[in-house]
Amino acid sequence: MRCLLFALLLAMLATACSLPDAAVGPQAAPRSDLVPVLANDESAALVTVREHVWMRTYAVEAKGGVPGIRAQLDRHGPYSSAAKRRFDALTTWALHWTFRYDRSGGGCALAGATVELEAIVTLPELTATETLAPDVFNLWQAYRQQLQSHEDGHVNIYRAAARELRDEFLATPAMGSCEELRAALGARGEAKLAAIRAADRAYDADTGHGCSFP
Repeated sequence: MRCLLFALLLAMLATACSLPDAAVGPQAAPRSDLVPVLANDESAALVTVREHVWMRTYAVEAKGGVPGIRAQLDRHGPYSSAAKRRFDALTTWALHWTFRYDRSGGGCALAGATVELEAIVTLPELTATETLAPDVFNLWQAYRQQLQSHEDGHVNIYRAAARELRDEFLATPAMGSCEELRAALGARGEAKLAAIRAADRAYDADTGHGCSFP
C-alpha cells in the first residue's frame, strides 16, 4: 500500500520517509513519555502471556508548509539502530520467557511458564496547527492514521507470535533432565524470534513499509 498524500500539493518533493522494519532489542523501563496502550495477562493451562504496549509521540511543528513538516520528520523521527537511519514511525519490541520445572516424575516436565511481550510504538504529533491550511491538516491527519494502522499491524504480529510460542511451550514433552528441557524450550523461543523478524520483513514488503510523506 502506497500513500499518495500530498502528491498533488508538492509533487516536486521526491524524498519520502518510509516505515522501517521493527527494531528488536531490550525495552527501557516505562517513563513519563510513554502512554500505556495495552496491559494484558492471558493464561492458558501452564503458560501465561503477558503483554505491555506503550505509545510515545514526538513533536512536529506545522511550520513551513509541507517542506517544513517533511524536514522535521527527517530531523526528529525515531532512530532505528537496525537500519541505521531515522523514520517517521517505529515500533520496537522484545519477547522474553521464563520457566518453572516439575522434577517429581523422575525426569523433567514443564510446570509453568511466562511469555512476556513488550512493545513501544513511536509516532509523530503535529503541533502549532492553528495557521495550517485546512486541506494540509486533513491530509496530515489521514497520513498519521495510516502510520498508526501500519504500526498496529506490527504489534499484531508480535501478539500472535507470543500466543504461538505459548502453544509450542505447552506442546513440549517431558524430558530426561531439566537441562534438556530448558534447551528444547529455549530453541523454540529463538526460532520464534527469527520467525517474527521474517514476518516483519514480509509485512513491510507487502505494504511498501506503510506510508510515506508527502
